[in-house]
Amino acid sequence: MNARRIAGMIFHPEAEWASIAREPPAVGVLLLRYVIPLCLIPSIATTIGMTYFSIGWNPLHGYALQGDRALATGIANFAFLVLSILILAAIFHVLAKGERGARSTYASALQVATYGAVPVLLSGVFLVIPVMVMLTLVACLHSLYLYNGGLRTVLGVGTSESTIMLGISIVGLCISSMAIGGIASALGLI
Repeated sequence: MNARRIAGMIFHPEAEWASIAREPPAVGVLLLRYVIPLCLIPSIATTIGMTYFSIGWNPLHGYALQGDRALATGIANFAFLVLSILILAAIFHVLAKGERGARSTYASALQVATYGAVPVLLSGVFLVIPVMVMLTLVACLHSLYLYNGGLRTVLGVGTSESTIMLGISIVGLCISSMAIGGIASALGLI
């Protein structure tokens, strides 16, 4: 994981997206250096928060789970986060291919999905205290801003189309997430 890249995405994203657009995308590098380590942050924080804060339901802290259930939830959370980034990249790729002048490969779409998720994944550290989930919502807004910039700079989507494409992508991700969550729940995995 490159700390300069992560800081760049948070503090000066336009310059960072321009740098990313010049790099050849590498799926393996993105997964091993960014997606997996960053997805571990909220997963571990959630596991700790669900294990050590409160007993039963508490309006400030949510539910406390037994260690084995919390661990299973953390593992499911990790798998779901990684899968969400991969699905979002696929949605970006499919939608960008239909745009005139866009230059989309799955690897470049994965760059946008990965680097755009940096703020929300880093904010996952606050999930140690479940009531702090509100801070992750603020980070979500920054991630939406980053996604919009990445769609324009890395994938070459037009300015007016990028906002619409981002909205459609997020709706598609929400629908996919609900379907995957429903299937996992029906199978007793979560």
